[in-house]
This record gives sequence, C-alpha cells and structure tokens, in this order.
Amino acid sequence: MSNVLKEYFIKKGGYYYRPNSCGYTEMACKAGLYTKEEAKQPERLSGGDCVAILAVDNINIGELISIKNNINALLKLENKEK
Repeated sequence: MSNVLKEYFIKKGGYYYRPNSCGYTEMACKAGLYTKEEAKQPERLSGGDCVAILAVDNINIGELISIKNNINALLKLENKEK
C-alpha cells in the first residue's frame, strides 16, 4: 500500500470529479481525493479543461478526511429518512 497522500481535487468546468472518477459533483464535500500524479494527468490530457486543485491549505489531511466522512454519513442518514 502506498503512503502517497490523496490531497487534490480534479475540477472540470465548475464540477469536481467524484471518487474514482465516477461522475461529477458541484460539491467539494462529495468530490474524490486524488494524488498529485492522478490529478495532474487529466489536467495534462484535457488541454486546460481540467485543473488539479490542492484540497487542503492549512488543514491536516486527516482532519479533512474525517470531516468528509462525517458529511457523507450525515447525507446517507438524511437520504434514509426521506
């Protein structure tokens, strides 16, 4: 298992790539996290349509993952209540 941090978003036309590049979302909290290498590849191949964005600035990556997991759990709970 690699110790490379997944701390980048990939953004295309105002939308973030979802986890595992499975679709798009407008919400950063639902976006996938990618390594720098993973995020730079679509940026290079897209001719500027995709951009790699550092997801964290002055926040610990562990804190970001914890926050994202909490948000996703709340969204699942909300969907079950509907």
